[in-house]
Amino acid sequence: MVQKLSLTTWLVLAITGPLFAQATATINGRVVDQAGAVLPGASVTITNPGTGVARDTVTNAEGLYSVPALPPGAYDIKAQLPGFATATRNGVQLIAGSTVTVDLQLGLAQLQESVTVSGQMPLVETTQSTVASSIRQAEVAQLPMINRSLAAMMTLLPGAREVPATGSHGHAAGYVSFAGNTGRSYNMYVDGVDNKEDQDGGTLVQYSLEGIQEFRALGAGFQAEYGRGSTVVVLATKSGANQLRGTAFAFGRNESLTATDYFSKKEKGGLGKQPFKRLQFGGSLGGPLVKDRAWFFGSAERIIQDFQLPRPANAIRELNYLVPLIGIQVGSAVPQPFRDFLAQTKVNFQASPKHSLFVRYGSQYGYVNNPALGATSALWPNVPFAQQNHQSLWSTAAGWTWVASPTAVNEFRVQYAYYLHNDISSVPCQDNATCIPKRLVFPSVATNLPFYAHPSWVNYEEKFEVMNNFSKQVGRHALKFGGDYARLPVFYADLNFSSPGNIAFFHDPSVIVNNTNGLYPQGFLTPGIARTLSVSTTGPNVRGQSNKAFFAAAYAQDDIKVSPKLTLNVGVRYDIEEMNNNCCWDQNRTGQILRAIGHPYGPVPKTDTNNIAPRVGAAYDLQGDGKNVVRGSFGLFYATGIITSVYQQDIQAQQTVYFTQTYANSAIGSGQLANYVYGVSPLPTAPNTPTEFPHGQSASGSWYFPDFGDARSLNSSVGLSHLFRANTVLSGDYLHVVTQNGWRALNINPLVPNPANPTGPRVRALAADLQRVFGDPAYLGPVVALCSCNRGVYDGIDVHFENRFAQTALTVNYTLAWARGMGGSTDFTTQGLQVGPEVVDRLGGDIHAPYESGPTYVDERHRITIAGIVPLGWGFDVSPSFTAASARPYTQYSAPSPNGTSLLYVRGADGQPLGPYNARGKALINANARITKHVRLTSSREVSLFAEFYNILNRANFGNSYFGNAFSPATYNQPNGYLGGIASTTTIPIAFAAQFGARFSF
Repeated sequence: MVQKLSLTTWLVLAITGPLFAQATATINGRVVDQAGAVLPGASVTITNPGTGVARDTVTNAEGLYSVPALPPGAYDIKAQLPGFATATRNGVQLIAGSTVTVDLQLGLAQLQESVTVSGQMPLVETTQSTVASSIRQAEVAQLPMINRSLAAMMTLLPGAREVPATGSHGHAAGYVSFAGNTGRSYNMYVDGVDNKEDQDGGTLVQYSLEGIQEFRALGAGFQAEYGRGSTVVVLATKSGANQLRGTAFAFGRNESLTATDYFSKKEKGGLGKQPFKRLQFGGSLGGPLVKDRAWFFGSAERIIQDFQLPRPANAIRELNYLVPLIGIQVGSAVPQPFRDFLAQTKVNFQASPKHSLFVRYGSQYGYVNNPALGATSALWPNVPFAQQNHQSLWSTAAGWTWVASPTAVNEFRVQYAYYLHNDISSVPCQDNATCIPKRLVFPSVATNLPFYAHPSWVNYEEKFEVMNNFSKQVGRHALKFGGDYARLPVFYADLNFSSPGNIAFFHDPSVIVNNTNGLYPQGFLTPGIARTLSVSTTGPNVRGQSNKAFFAAAYAQDDIKVSPKLTLNVGVRYDIEEMNNNCCWDQNRTGQILRAIGHPYGPVPKTDTNNIAPRVGAAYDLQGDGKNVVRGSFGLFYATGIITSVYQQDIQAQQTVYFTQTYANSAIGSGQLANYVYGVSPLPTAPNTPTEFPHGQSASGSWYFPDFGDARSLNSSVGLSHLFRANTVLSGDYLHVVTQNGWRALNINPLVPNPANPTGPRVRALAADLQRVFGDPAYLGPVVALCSCNRGVYDGIDVHFENRFAQTALTVNYTLAWARGMGGSTDFTTQGLQVGPEVVDRLGGDIHAPYESGPTYVDERHRITIAGIVPLGWGFDVSPSFTAASARPYTQYSAPSPNGTSLLYVRGADGQPLGPYNARGKALINANARITKHVRLTSSREVSLFAEFYNILNRANFGNSYFGNAFSPATYNQPNGYLGGIASTTTIPIAFAAQFGARFSF
């Protein structure tokens, strides 16, 4: 019987409107009699005992039922038919994005009473070909994760890997590598709506673990409903229920609870343990607004951290040579203070048995200072923070689920997302003449950070999104249709602008000052000392304008129950996006010049609209009892490239053009800078607020290949799951991913031998054409053209063991993988590419040379993760977390390339280049544990006291943080950083650390 709602409640529902489903899932199955014959017309009721909300359906002529659009949680399932005893399955756990099959058998009423089975949590999806893995709420709450971040938790999933986040988005840099990429290319859906950060990749809003119900990664064979990447993470936030529940928690640690890290050890040349403190606290509250009809949930979390990034001894030594030269300050560490505040609220309504709604708000506000200032970069005098990185992000989403009939459900969602990132420069640098001589780049160290000498760098984004999904059960077909459209009316970067320029050198400061190789008889006053010198435009800020952006998709999916044992998953999706190609390409200055000289890459690209993505898969239940399931899939997946890849191209299409003049030597004293004396020779003067490239200034250009289009991947998989019993499963999956049309930036105007004087100074590849048309061979310097021409391959075998009881959980994952690609990248964006190729020309060079393909930055041959929750008795439990992985690669170079922009790979015994990522770093081993003591205060109130121990083996996990230049002896094959990156976003502790905390729950 439907309960009457008060006038106030109806007003609340009316104000929120019929807008508005969350990260949902499906329960399906078949109802049969004792002989296995199907039972049409059986009533199936699925009830959430926490809220009392029930959904009813009826089995069709095939005895099949399907109940889609269910919020994650525990459900009771009851099947009834006159003349038969009732069958009930209680405690079926449903996680976000899953399809759980629950078959029910009804006995004759006169032969047996009703049958109830409790505590069943299906671990195998018998009707889906999806390669998926999940982290459930118990693990979210109890596993020991450094910094308690979502990204750290995600690295426990099969095939996922840690990547060092640069900190460009503070704590919001949720970078996690899947299928061998650099961690920016996957897409996340939160409560069913898009949560991708479209400017720099990763996630938009980072949600507190306190407010996360669970999440799931989909790697291959997933439904056509999902897109914008070849890997998708589906996350569900918590909702309230009929009982009032809440938590309050606090974690803390400081330098007295941490070991001295490798670079700070005095025997390694460090200056001792660095100051550190971290405090993380917050809480949550959820319960009923109107029992059985409306519920609320909210959480908040505050993070205060003061961290010092230790410098390697060799970096300190090299930087000290520059103190008398430019007056930098060289400390033992780089200060990186970090603050963050995460909050979310959610209200769910059950307006009637057929209509449910939700409204959710999530936000993140914080900052981190010096995030891009690495351990080998110097601070300028009297500047404690060269860079102040502020973030303001929030999203509000709503959903409406309408049960149109027992076999048809419609879900509608809407979202508004806001993102403001402001990098504020604290460096006093008023003009190029005083700034550039202090912005120096050497093989091992640098003084050229922050990126900008002007007031700020602002990224701004607003996103309006609407989605609709319609599900219908027709005979053996579970059909689903839908669409997704997002408009970004504000989507740009106020760059104000990037680097004013810098001076790069062939060798390290110690080599130059001490003349150890005999090339610098006058030290820094040696003529021709600079490898490159770049000078950028001065004047008002320049906007990377892209304010007409949108993406849209439509899809159809059919899960066909061919037989009780075999299900086919067939889908097709169409994607179109104008996220990077929506502003005046024809006005780009470089493109105009290339068209004028008749260059084959001059034509203006067109929007890529040929993005039809079919997907097909099959799941076969060998015995029909859900214990052994074989699955396989194949699909085409299109990705949305991030806008940072095309900033420069957009900027060169503005009314006022920003550009960089670049001058280069192919060797000391040979080239455009042959007579340049550092600190003595005047710098070239950059025009103020130019509208065109000036002649004779070697302006750097940015453009596209004419066939530039959307990146995509072909994903195929095959796997097997074996259920030992209801709570124990072992599975194995082989995943093959081929990345096609990956984005890559190629220099089409490098320095090449002069045909008229092959042994003399090199000239630009386009010099003759520029002389012919414009009368100026130095009209353009380096020209970067963005092509969709990269190809990568990932092969991975994931073995997953999972054991779950009421209070115990254990998961073990092993991955054997190979990730390789052209330029050492499988990314959809330019983020993961090497600088090559070695062989250059006016068309971009020989990117197809055999040695130009190699492992990716995150290529690990072997990886194992173990995590669990084990009760010890007397109110104690222990939660271990262990990760071990083989060494990742890094690139050894032999020397700077004479083309002026790239480097030469080291050679093998046969004299051939070894290509990108030709050496291996150190293996990763990280062991963590939490010990918890639960103190029961009342039947519903509990205090948990815990101690967490990170990096128990106190291992310096460098990973592949190496700078492998043979011409930089100070750092050649030496570690200069940690695998996890900076402290605010790291997922790997740099040394042993202990943390203590408490949680109160009721």
